[in-house]
Amino acid sequence: MRCWYLSFIGLMCSVAAMAQTAVTGVVCDKATKQGVAYATVALQRDKAVTAAVAADAKGHFSLAAAAGDYTLEVTAVGYAPYSRRITLADKPMQLDTIYIREGVAVEAVTLAVQKPIVTVDAEKVAYSVEDDPESQSATLEEVIRKVPQLTIDAEGNVQMNGQSNFKILVNGRSSSAMSSNFKEVIRSMPASTIKKIEVITNPSMKYDAEGTGGVLNIITTKSRFEGYNGSVTASATNYTNRNWRSSNSANVTLQKGKFSMAAALYYTQLWGLNDSMGGGDMTLQSMVPGTGYDTSLHTSDYGADMLSLYGNLNASYQIDSLNLITAELSGYGGGNKIEQRDAFDYLLSGESVERYNNLTGSRTTWRGVAAALSYERKLRGEGHTLVISDNFSYDPSTEAYDERLDYLVGTPSLNNRTFNGRESNIDNVFQADYTNPISKQHSIEAGLKHTFSQSRLSEGSSFDGIAAPDGSTLLQRNIAAVYAGYTYSMKMLWLRLGGRLEGAWYNTTEQLGSTTERYASRLINAVPYLSLTYMPKMGHTLSLAYSERLARPSINSMSPYVHEVLNTRTYGNPHLSTGVSHTVTLKYAFMSNKWSLAIGATALLSNNQVASYTFLDDEGFINSTYQNYGRTRFYSGDASLTYRPSPKFSLSASIKAGWGHLWLPNAGIDTRGWGITQSLNMNIALWKGARLTLSEHLMRPEPRLGMLFDGVIVNYSARLGQMLCKERLELSLLVNHPHAATYAFRLTNVTPTYIQEAIHRQHARQIRLSITYRFGKQGIAVRTTKRKQHDLSDSVGEKNNSSTGGVM
Repeated sequence: MRCWYLSFIGLMCSVAAMAQTAVTGVVCDKATKQGVAYATVALQRDKAVTAAVAADAKGHFSLAAAAGDYTLEVTAVGYAPYSRRITLADKPMQLDTIYIREGVAVEAVTLAVQKPIVTVDAEKVAYSVEDDPESQSATLEEVIRKVPQLTIDAEGNVQMNGQSNFKILVNGRSSSAMSSNFKEVIRSMPASTIKKIEVITNPSMKYDAEGTGGVLNIITTKSRFEGYNGSVTASATNYTNRNWRSSNSANVTLQKGKFSMAAALYYTQLWGLNDSMGGGDMTLQSMVPGTGYDTSLHTSDYGADMLSLYGNLNASYQIDSLNLITAELSGYGGGNKIEQRDAFDYLLSGESVERYNNLTGSRTTWRGVAAALSYERKLRGEGHTLVISDNFSYDPSTEAYDERLDYLVGTPSLNNRTFNGRESNIDNVFQADYTNPISKQHSIEAGLKHTFSQSRLSEGSSFDGIAAPDGSTLLQRNIAAVYAGYTYSMKMLWLRLGGRLEGAWYNTTEQLGSTTERYASRLINAVPYLSLTYMPKMGHTLSLAYSERLARPSINSMSPYVHEVLNTRTYGNPHLSTGVSHTVTLKYAFMSNKWSLAIGATALLSNNQVASYTFLDDEGFINSTYQNYGRTRFYSGDASLTYRPSPKFSLSASIKAGWGHLWLPNAGIDTRGWGITQSLNMNIALWKGARLTLSEHLMRPEPRLGMLFDGVIVNYSARLGQMLCKERLELSLLVNHPHAATYAFRLTNVTPTYIQEAIHRQHARQIRLSITYRFGKQGIAVRTTKRKQHDLSDSVGEKNNSSTGGVM
């Protein structure tokens, strides 16, 4: 009886199996026409899944179900869901190719478009480095040159909208070690270790309000696979004659179960003492009677040797699906030697009254360590998180130089000077961030932050062997901040508002010889934020944002100690308060499968900026100090365009032009002028494994208080990269500005006490050869916590610190 029963069950199962119909097909990417690996294909009836299967590595799938009406659902990570109705008969069914599109999250709405390299919203411009074909073999510096609103000047300094006063974040968190070595690190850091670069010109309430230029957030890549990978890069750059730079790096990422680790090392060395690295010619006309001269001439050139080393270790452990711990340790060190040659000639009615040459040899060293620890806890609901972190950093540095003066005309007052200086900085930052998407329409975020900073600056000098009184400045600063924000989302409209309250307490101790002075101040600021985004139809967004930025005084700007070098004196003002600037931005963006366009207009207004200004006194010294009454009006427009008709060709272009008016009523300085930055980049796939990148950059810096820039700086470059050995080895050759050895730009300083015209020169021509080798072994994909696509209400730190792995 039992055998008969089992036979009957087997027969019924066979009949049922024979009654099912096979459904086969292939899932492909709409843009590339390539199969989508491991896409999930399911048949649903009455909201219940009847059959489901994962496609193979090339997108092919096959599943079976009984005859009838079904809904076919196709899903894949990073793609918009696909759905269609099908009817199964009694014979096998071959479906047409199913094309799915990559999904882009814009303000909590998913657009079914190809993911563009540049995206824009009310808060920021984001450049997707991982979607740039050149990023696999380029350095971070080369990619930054293509990011809208970022420029790199002739000395390699990164500027945001023409300003250097911006904050640098890594994965939404401060990184003092990275900030201290930013110019050198980006020259050797592989762009392949970076996921995205965000230029946040209208930072919301969750970011520190300090930094008038905004926030630059570098988001690193994440380990997605069990195993390890890494790369080693070496490059050599020749500027001209005997000037060389070597930039080298090594990085590795390891993922083992719940643990991930990333380590990186960057080394840069410059040899330039044997040739002039730069310099300039300056002419000054004095407006002050009694200085003993009416015109001064100054020419200079210098050479430099430099060495810089930076290392970083990052580790994370996913305790379970709700808890994540990350830790970071980094250190850096280096130094440089500079030999500068100056010639001064002071004239009265065309005759030299004093003329001398000056040779200065200086030595600077720097070093530091930083450590960070953070904990993330997922609470109830998607995106409901609490993140707590603490960052500590310590960086001492030293500077020493000696001057030898050779008088040709006039009576020497001093012949030899020496200077020794030390500076040390300690920072500790504690931060807690909370995010709660209450519903589809409402979400809130809040947080608190405390920063303790201590800066110590000590100086000693001697003149002709006679020691001057030593001076030192100790600045201690505590900043406490709380913020809260609210986001309301509708079908086509998103409103975001909030505020940040920051209090800063300063204690300054100034000592010169046996004299000690103390200063204390308290600065409290309320910083509002408001943004409105409207999407009239898919692919189009229009946004309006208002934000405030704070410019807090630094140790140098608050120290009244007088630092004297040759004919200049520099000192601070201990009674400064925080400068406040107001920014209003209007932006329009359009994104489609092949191209994207963004256009914006910005107005920046301030009536109490911390202003650095100069004046000539009746002794003939140029004095530099600070006031709190700087007034600023900047009006600018910008546009960026990306076009990618195929994986073999891409084009990107950006431009920003603006007019500025800066004045300091107390000093009688009034400056007006315009500035422009523009870039054009083309990326072309040649033969197998080869890519050619052509770039053009144009820059005229915006005016500064008392300073105008004449003319424009234009730069051209071409880069050829060739992948070899199954794309593990890459060779590249970069030629920059081949038609001229140097940049030259003119500066004009106009003040009530003097007018100065200067021509500055910097190296332009570069030839760089680099080689990169990639290694690694990866297995199955690592299981990670399921997350929704994030909208603008999500914290940058939450989005990126919650995943495994990373370079920083």
